Amino acid sequence: MEVTTDKVDAEIPSPSAGVVAEILVSEGDTGAVGAALGSKMQGHDRVVVSFFGDGASNQGACHEAMNLASIWKLPVIFLCENNQYGEFTPTDAVTPGGILARPQAMDIPAAVSYTHLTL
Repeated sequence: MEVTTDKVDAEIPSPSAGVVAEILVSEGDTGAVGAALGSKMQGHDRVVVSFFGDGASNQGACHEAMNLASIWKLPVIFLCENNQYGEFTPTDAVTPGGILARPQAMDIPAAVSYTHLTL
């Protein structure tokens, strides 16, 4: 895998540097799948990372993106930042089986990492 440490444009998105940004809830997941597919088709050895919140994990686009990434074996990491709330709703109240069950149902390896911040 190619790792670059060169200074990158501060401009985001910066497609020439391989940085693409989305601001709509869960829509970054579908964009990440598209970027991974394009990279794979072009023969690049790159991995795409999609950051989203636990609230977005209940959006259809998130499920569709994970499903296609799994079926097409695309180089995508879906990174969910779980603050335990989707806007004003506790995640546990609307996510049966927990968030970790979502990728596991699509044969995507999944893990939990806990970080506690002290202010």
